[in-house]
Formats: sequence, C-alpha cells, structure tokens
Amino acid sequence: MLNLMKYEIRGSTKFISVVVITLTLLSLFTYLTADVDTVGRTIFLTTLGFIGGNVAILFYFVSSFSKEVYEDRGYLTLTLPVSGNSIVLSKLIVTIFWYAVYTLIQLIFVYFILNKYSNLIEQPILTTILRDVNKFLLTPEFIIVALLGILDSIIFVMSVYFSIAISKAALGVKKIGKFISFIVFIAITAATSYIDYLLITYLPLNITINSEALQKNLTFNNVNLDMSTMSEALSINIPSLIFTLILFVAFLFTTGYILERKIDL
Repeated sequence: MLNLMKYEIRGSTKFISVVVITLTLLSLFTYLTADVDTVGRTIFLTTLGFIGGNVAILFYFVSSFSKEVYEDRGYLTLTLPVSGNSIVLSKLIVTIFWYAVYTLIQLIFVYFILNKYSNLIEQPILTTILRDVNKFLLTPEFIIVALLGILDSIIFVMSVYFSIAISKAALGVKKIGKFISFIVFIAITAATSYIDYLLITYLPLNITINSEALQKNLTFNNVNLDMSTMSEALSINIPSLIFTLILFVAFLFTTGYILERKIDL
C-alpha cells in the first residue's frame, strides 16, 4: 500500500502545487493589503483561500477516482497485485495528507497576517491568540470534537467513492453511470442522515462534552465566548457514533470488493 500512496502523491503533486501557488498569491495579496480599515476583507480572503483550496483538493481526488473507475487509466491501478481495500485506503490517506499540508501552509500565512495586525495596532494580538488557542487545542473536549469532524469528512469521501464504484459495476456506461453515481450519493446521504436522526431521537444514549471547559480556554483578549447554545452540538450520541463507524467499514470493504471483483476493465 505504501507504493500506492507514493504513486498517488506523485500523481497529485502537480495539481496540489497549482492550488498552493494560488493560495500563496492570494495570501500575499491579503498580507500586503491588510490594514486596520480592511479587516473584513482580510477575513473574507483568508476564509476564501481555506475553503476554496479544500474544495479543490476534494474535487481533484473524487475526479481522479472516477477516472480510474470509468476510463482506461484504471487498468494500471486495478490490475496491480493489491487488494481493492488497499487502493481505497491509499487514496483516502493521501487525500488526508494533502489536506493536512494545505492547512499547515494556510496557518503559516495566517500567522504572518496576524503578526502584521499586531504591529499595526501595537497590541499583542498574535501572542494572545496563540496562547489562548494553544490552551483550547489541548483540551480533551476539542480533540474529541475535531476527531468527530474528521470522521464525518472521511465518511463523506467514502460515500462518494462507493457511489462511483457501485454505479460503474451496475451500469458500466460512462455518461449514464456518472449521473447515476450522483443520484446514488444523494440517496445514500439522505438515507444515512435519516437513520442517524432516528438513532439520536429514539436511542438517546449520549455523552455530553463539557462545553464549559472549551469556553474557559477560549478567552480572546479576555472576552469569554458564550458557548451555551452549543450544548446539543457537543453531545455525542453513542448509537449514532457506532453507526458512523459501521458505515466507514461497510463503505471501505464494499468499495474495495467492487474494485477488485466487479469492475470490468
């Protein structure tokens, strides 16, 4: 699987480089034009760079998987002496890797922008934020919330992969198959969301995360953020969590099986 991951990284480096260069140019513009009167624009451009880059990376890997399933380039990947599960896992891990790299680069630019604002208003904005965010990130509550967010993102990607694979196996026709894969994805999303709703409603076995611990450690410039409205969002439903883990395993092994046994090259 390591060789597959190396192959995926090499194949995606060119596109990721374009995304990073775009981010660099946008961030440089944001940094050079950052001023006391342009705080709103600075926040908007920084958010745009973060969301836009992440969407572009997701689109690339979904498109890459679709091409390998529906086009001739899949012959090389799908005939390798590795399991279908390894193919899916390698793609998923490389996607997460590039997300981490892109996020790190984005945070470096944010660091310099905040440092500039600290100098502009002659107040220790950067050091204050770094101190408070550092305490915030180290709380067990935040780590749990972050892991659940990552798990939800993984399930989203896996459901897309599954939809593409099963549509190809069932129909095999490129144009119709891609349209049907979108329909399958919508149906899966609706079905899993409804099941999740039923589990939360009728099996209220919850673990409540201490939102006060998060609030206590997030006090930018000595201003406490009110997180009382987030109490429901910070409550973890155990049956729902188990269902999510089952979904991951089901998507992984089913997609791997389809790639390995059910797709005609």
